[in-house]
Amino acid sequence: MNPKTYIYFVGETKYETDQAVLTGRQIKERIKDYPVGYALWLDGHGSDPDRLIGDDTPVDFAATRGADHFHLAPPGNFGSR
Repeated sequence: MNPKTYIYFVGETKYETDQAVLTGRQIKERIKDYPVGYALWLDGHGSDPDRLIGDDTPVDFAATRGADHFHLAPPGNFGSR
């Protein structure tokens, strides 16, 4: 039996893995020319809010029905004046 393949996207780039769970660090390591210091966000489904994925945060691809979509955001100083 072949292992299941999980598909996810970071921006417009498609990635595949046979691992049901990856950490934020593992996802970032697969991104070519990952901009150091940028945050990885998991796009929310429907009305769910986007979720910040830290380096040690697990993402369970088996728990979702379709391909997960992520985006990168530069470091910010949200809320400061």
